[in-house]
Amino acid sequence: MSRQTWEEMWADDKGVASLGIQNTYTTAKSVINAPLHGLPSIPANYMSPGTKFKFTAYGATSNRVTGPDTMTFQLMIGPSSGSIIACTSGAINLVTTAQTLAAAKIEMMAQCTAIGNGTTAKLEGIWQFTGASFASAASLANGGAAAGPASPAAGTGFDSTVSNVVDFFVAQSVSNAGNGIRIDFWTFESWN
Repeated sequence: MSRQTWEEMWADDKGVASLGIQNTYTTAKSVINAPLHGLPSIPANYMSPGTKFKFTAYGATSNRVTGPDTMTFQLMIGPSSGSIIACTSGAINLVTTAQTLAAAKIEMMAQCTAIGNGTTAKLEGIWQFTGASFASAASLANGGAAAGPASPAAGTGFDSTVSNVVDFFVAQSVSNAGNGIRIDFWTFESWN
């Protein structure tokens, strides 16, 4: 039996200038510039088990030569920006060869596995990273590209019965001017 599905773009940067290179920090923070009409919002009671979301970002990453260092990527969901880590990549290794604003692509596909109030709703996400800064293991001089978790990783539970704002955060293991990320443009889509 066939099933009709569709892909819907909920938000993109609408040509808003990037925030520039984000470096010299360790605590996770938003690295995307909100589009002209604000960050995307998932309506109350929109999700059901199996609902999928895709976040894609294009930009550049830098890393220092004296690593190995890591970056951790997080899809944040909550009534306000940055409330709850709904999906995380875990610590992604960076190469030990210095990179300066090397082209990068970051993709995350998440699937709703549970819905409800309080902390009942859950997303499981898989991440994919492409770029010269990313390594498949610690202490590699050159990585070329690295994949995120091999299997879906569940994030922190949230309330799907209320409207939730979506944001994209990055944390770094070492605060250094040589470690940074710049997101030039991004999209957030719902796959039904």
